[in-house]
Amino acid sequence: MGMAIFESSSNFNPANHGLKIGDEINVICVGGGQGGMHFYSSADGSKAGDGGNGAASSFGNIVTAKGGSQTTGQYIKPPNRNIIGGSGGFILGVNDWGGLANVDTGEQPAGSAGASDASKKSGKYDGYKNGGGHTYTTNGGNGYGAGGANLGGGEPGHSWKGGNSGEVVFKTHKLTSLSTIAVSVGGGGGGGYANSVMGYAGKQGTTSGGGDGGYSSNAEYGKGGYGGIRGAYGSSVTGGGGAGGCVIVFW
Repeated sequence: MGMAIFESSSNFNPANHGLKIGDEINVICVGGGQGGMHFYSSADGSKAGDGGNGAASSFGNIVTAKGGSQTTGQYIKPPNRNIIGGSGGFILGVNDWGGLANVDTGEQPAGSAGASDASKKSGKYDGYKNGGGHTYTTNGGNGYGAGGANLGGGEPGHSWKGGNSGEVVFKTHKLTSLSTIAVSVGGGGGGGYANSVMGYAGKQGTTSGGGDGGYSSNAEYGKGGYGGIRGAYGSSVTGGGGAGGCVIVFW
């Protein structure tokens, strides 16, 4: 038995691992997480900057996992709910990964979703190296492909939420060739930014890095995660960055 974890895009050479034609491999693909949004409210009106989408991860043409977005992902926040914690991502060897922060109680029902209440932000997997970026109001999710935290709260009936997590897709594949297989790992989306004038979306993640945050004066605020580095902290400026995805191969 062997295992290879890719936190950034690369190549998988079956022969280098002693594999032969006809051997079976198991692949887990995790797409990059969506960045958190920034909701701005003032006497001049409310504005919101969307979190950037996470990028898809893939293992050749064998399996692909979509990145987190408003409509795609492993854990997608329901409409008309103000859930500002980032959705939880994938943690290898943990059976209770993922889930949504609970808008009513702030609990982290699956251990790795970002708390929607800063007073209850301490979670079972806090400190895990991969995850969505926090803000000063709430937390990003933990794990590969987790969503970034929302900044500034929100209101029911609108989509001012923490980021959705990237898809997690499992696949068993029998090798018919020993050719090198391209591995693409999706970066997390950048956190959104808003002011009294308009909202600025975070940039989409790519297969070579996390997306920049929407705050043009310093795009490192809320930058999406990649390469095993969690999404950047949004502070009081942007939503948190989404977590980078991964590709894991077992044989």
